[in-house]
Formats: sequence, structure tokens, C-alpha cells
Amino acid sequence: MKVKFTSVVLLFAFVLNGQTPAKPRNPFPGNKNKTTTPAPVPPPSQQTIPPSTQPAPGPSQQTIPPSTQSSLPANTSSTLPPITGTDKEQIISTIFRVFDGMRLSDTGMMRPLFAPTCRLYTPVTNSLGQAILNEETLTNFFKAVSTPRKEIVDERILNNKIDIDGSLAQVWADYNLYVDNKFIHCGVDVFQLYKSNTGWKIFELADTRRTTGCGSDPKDDVASILDKWHVDAATANADAYFGAMTADGVFLGTDPTERWTREEFRAWAKSAFDAKKTWNFKASKRFVSFNQDQTIAWFDEELTTWMGTCRGSGVLLKTSDGWKIKQYNLTILVPNEKVQDYLRVIGK
Repeated sequence: MKVKFTSVVLLFAFVLNGQTPAKPRNPFPGNKNKTTTPAPVPPPSQQTIPPSTQPAPGPSQQTIPPSTQSSLPANTSSTLPPITGTDKEQIISTIFRVFDGMRLSDTGMMRPLFAPTCRLYTPVTNSLGQAILNEETLTNFFKAVSTPRKEIVDERILNNKIDIDGSLAQVWADYNLYVDNKFIHCGVDVFQLYKSNTGWKIFELADTRRTTGCGSDPKDDVASILDKWHVDAATANADAYFGAMTADGVFLGTDPTERWTREEFRAWAKSAFDAKKTWNFKASKRFVSFNQDQTIAWFDEELTTWMGTCRGSGVLLKTSDGWKIKQYNLTILVPNEKVQDYLRVIGK
């Protein structure tokens, strides 16, 4: 039984001492068995990746933050919607909510998701080269999560697989860990859950940690494609720009008549690309989501443009040639208080 997801236990490496570490540490500082720590590795990409619960950077920073698993506001424990859906959907939502709670330091959001007797484990190697199993209580974990800190601890799921047999389930997940937008380490989280009368509960959690063999965050991959797509437009690189779209891709412009296939769009824009008088859009916010097997991504982003603030949204497909844009929809944002003025301008 294997399934893929991100780690909760590794939070201790950072929140218990209130400082951002440069490399993985023993998550249980009081343990007499000190663990060995591999050398730190550079971030998987050069892009700054703040969690979606934080304010987005300004357009001048030219860094596009892909979202975390969700963008819940703080202090949501009393207003959260119930977890519903199929068993798989409920299990995924349960684990996503755990990590939302970690990012927000909201143990009220997290506590109902765990069995009271849940234990947390991390296999490590001590200074003598011996493999040992570190163990932590749920009480200490919640204490660590709720401890005030400046750093944002952000675990991101790369892949996950769920196995279910009746009221028993296991989630096996690859994850990357970021602290204040800096890549720290990766590993595997293993969640054991059972289905209670009030929903799925985590009764055991284990994780590994390493700085080698780490995968890239798919949100980074999608962000890189979209970033380059906008740059290719600004630099009039037509082959790269239109090559980033699927053959049956569609571009929806701001005018009611602007629904173009990729080739229609290319024909319309040819004169602008030939004259190198194209458009230069810069994203300041971006939110990305995926289907279960991460072959389809959908997004929305705020753009700084010559038309003012616009919103781009769309769908990407993961192909044998990498991510490709299947649809892009560009809209002009009209503040609510300006709608009547807007209607007068367009003769409505």
C-alpha cells in the first residue's frame, strides 16, 4: 500500500526554535539521539513562492506566486465548511486542511482531523550511523504549530496516492518543504486514517526528509510556462509564444469577437509580432490547481497591462512535450463602483 502526500512532522524542525534553519534539523531538539543532516540544496527554481495566504508581491517584483493547496483566511476554524464527497475526496480534503492549519498556525482547524491517540514518527540516523525512530505526541505537535513565529512553514504536495479498504486508508505523498519561500528539504509523508462517525481521522503519521532526489513543485512548472509565455509576447518571439499552446488551443480576448483558435490568433497577431509591437503583461498574483493525477492544471492570475489591471485564466495540459496552454481567457477588471460608468461607455 502506497500513497503520496506532504509532511506534518517536519514542522517541528522550524517552529520549536522559532528560527528558519538553513538545513534540516532533528525535529525533536530534546531527543538525546542527534541526527546527521545532509548538506542543504538550492531551491528547485529561482522563483519566489509565497503561500497564497500571504499578500502577493507587487508587479515590479516580477515574481509570480503559485498558490498553495488553498487560500483560506486566518481564524477559520469556526467557519469551515464540512468535508464532503467521495471517500477519496474527503481524505484529500482532510489532509489539505491539516496543511492549511499549519500555514495559518490554526490548531482549531487541525484538531478535529486527528484521532486523540495519534502519534507522529520520523526515521532518522543518529551520530553513530544507527537508524532510529523519533516519536512525537500530538499534544507537542499542536503546541509547536500554535507557537507564534515569523516564518511561514509551507509544505507542498507533489504527488499522492490513496489506498482504501473499508474504513481504513493510507495516503503516501511526496512533498517539498519551504520556509519563508525558501526550499528546505523534501521527503515522503505517510498518513494512516480511519473512517469515524464524524469523518476520516488521522491516527498515525510518519515522514522522511532528504535534500537529494527532490522533485520540482508542479506549480513552479506551470508558473514557469506562463511567465515565459508573457515574456515571449513582450519580446515578439512568435514561435515560442504560439508553440506554448496546444494545437487546438483557444485564446479568448477582451472583445466579444475575440475567440480565436491558436492559428487564428497567430494570424491576427502576425503584424504586431513582425513589427515587434506586441504587449507586455506582468502577473502579480497567480493561483493554480490540479486534477488528481496532475495532468490538467487550471489557473487565474492578475496582470498589469496597458489596459489597467486584467485577469487571465485558463487551462493547461501536461503533454509529452511538457505543459501546454489549452485555453487562455483575458478579461478587463471593472471595479463594482465603476460598472455604471462602464455601461454608459459601451452604450448599455
